[in-house]
Amino acid sequence: EKDLEGREPGVILHHVGVAHRDPADLAANLKHLQLRFLGVRVVDDADPRLTPWMDLLTHAPDGAPIEDATMATRWEAVCIGLATHPDFLTY
Repeated sequence: EKDLEGREPGVILHHVGVAHRDPADLAANLKHLQLRFLGVRVVDDADPRLTPWMDLLTHAPDGAPIEDATMATRWEAVCIGLATHPDFLTY
């Protein structure tokens, strides 16, 4: 709820909000989450560990813009994915 209300900084949306679409901003937030959830310091935006998460956040099958409600759902999926990731459970 804190994240969706736009309070800064959020728990999941630490560097971005649901309206953000810039890949560099999305990657910065994902790098923060990788460290927070998995204890992995990712420094390069091209790191393959970011690829599946970036695909989730940026892929639009029909090329249409991603609505904010859809982006909120995608960030929720990132949160669930990280919280159930095997590295989180052993970290």
